[in-house]
Amino acid sequence: MDVQHRCGMKDSVKVLIIDDHPLVRDGCQRIFDRRRDIEVAQAGSAQTGLKLNVTFDPDVIVLDIGLPDANGFDIIPKLIGDNAKAKIVVFSMHGAQSFVTNALEKGAVGYITKNDEPNAILAAVDKVKAGEVYLGQTVVQKFAMANQSREATTRADRPRKSR
Repeated sequence: MDVQHRCGMKDSVKVLIIDDHPLVRDGCQRIFDRRRDIEVAQAGSAQTGLKLNVTFDPDVIVLDIGLPDANGFDIIPKLIGDNAKAKIVVFSMHGAQSFVTNALEKGAVGYITKNDEPNAILAAVDKVKAGEVYLGQTVVQKFAMANQSREATTRADRPRKSR
């Protein structure tokens, strides 16, 4: 458990990173350190994350879904139940439509993949803190491609009008 405070910032954003990989947490920390208005706490497990959700009282939670002690999807409702103001951004290596849909149905308001540009995590925090939904570029592209594929299939299946 690591907490870095930026005391005295009037409009600071408190971000809790829940990810079991120290390298990922440290990388996120370094990105957040570029901004003076962000306070960060880190958790390497679901159990620690659930505790920090109450004690640190974050505005935004950046949540990996592949945790060693729990499925990240399963703890989303608990995180929200314990801290109604917290906005959940899922941060995963998985960008499949089913993963994104599951996260949003559980209560997440953001989803970025670990293949997105580093600044996507800052954009996600800003957007969800402002009450908006944020989907990373990788997810948006996959959704668009899937939609185009469905439209092409639908057009191909339509009977053609004879002249």
